[in-house]
Amino acid sequence: MNTCEQVEVLDATGYESPWQTVSVQLPRAGTYRFVFVAGTYDQSWGGAAGARLYVDNIRATPTITGTGIQVEPLFGTGDTVASAPVQLTGGGLKPNSPWIAELHSTPVTLATGVTDSSGNFWLLSNLPASVEPGKHRIILSGTAPDGSAVSSTAWITVTAAGTVGYVSLAGEEIPVAPTAPAGAAAQPVAATGTGPALANTGFEAAPWLGVGAALVAAGGAVLLGVRRRTAQR
Repeated sequence: MNTCEQVEVLDATGYESPWQTVSVQLPRAGTYRFVFVAGTYDQSWGGAAGARLYVDNIRATPTITGTGIQVEPLFGTGDTVASAPVQLTGGGLKPNSPWIAELHSTPVTLATGVTDSSGNFWLLSNLPASVEPGKHRIILSGTAPDGSAVSSTAWITVTAAGTVGYVSLAGEEIPVAPTAPAGAAAQPVAATGTGPALANTGFEAAPWLGVGAALVAAGGAVLLGVRRRTAQR
C-alpha cells in the first residue's frame, strides 16, 4: 500500500502444497503491491533445494454497500475505444436475477450475469475490439426487488481514429454551433438522438437515485490462488 502498511495474504510451509484460494479484506482504498517470496530450508542435505511458487487468478473485488445499478466507463477522452474497460455494478437488486450490459444503437452484448443471493453483482467488461465512429450508448439493465426494470446509461462518441471523443453519464454529446461570420446571426444547432425517448434510461424511482460512487465501498477483498512446490535436484 502507499502508506507502507502490510497485509499478510498467505504464509505456508511444507514440501509441497495443493492449490489454495485465499481471501483477505483490504483495510482501505489505496495502491497495493503484491510481494511473493518462495524460499527453501534444505533439511535433505542437498537432496532437494530451491522452491517454486505458482500464483494464479488474483482479483480485487469491491464490497457492494448501496442499492441501484451503475455503468461506469473507466476511460476518458483520447483513449483508444477498442477493449476500453467498463465497470458494471449492481446492489440490492432482485436476488438471483439476470442482468445485461449492451452497446447501442445496434445492440451488442458486452456482458451478462446473475445477481447473488443479496441482489449484488460486479464485473469489469470491455468494449468490442471494433466500434464504429459515431455516437453510442452503453446500457446496463437489471431487475429491482419488486420486479421492475432498472437501468443505467453512459454516452460515448467515437472518432474516426477509433478514440474516445466524448464520454458522459449525463447525456449524449451536443454539437457545438459553428462561429457565425461577423454581422451574421448565429444559427441554432439541435442535438440529435436525445429527447423523451431516452429519458427513461436512467434510474426509475427515487430509491434508486444517488447511487454513483456510493454503490461500491472504498475497501473490498482480494482473492488469489497459490500453489507451492519444492524443486527437485
